[in-house]
Amino acid sequence: MKKKSIFSVVGMLFGMGFSVVDGVVTYTDTASLEEPLSGMIANILSSEIFIKHFLIYPLMGLVAGFVFGLFMEKIFK
Repeated sequence: MKKKSIFSVVGMLFGMGFSVVDGVVTYTDTASLEEPLSGMIANILSSEIFIKHFLIYPLMGLVAGFVFGLFMEKIFK
């Protein structure tokens, strides 16, 4: 049971990291080069698409980690 939860937590953390990277890449693709970093971070964190991705990607990672943990438990049993 502990291994399944470890895979779920790792999957969730990967999902969070991917959502942050996705938000930064998406925003900086269209942002001007003169915009200060603090303003850019505030705009990224307040955008609606970033908030949606920050909820969806960790959930997908959580489910994928849980399923991977189930497969690993079946294989090594």
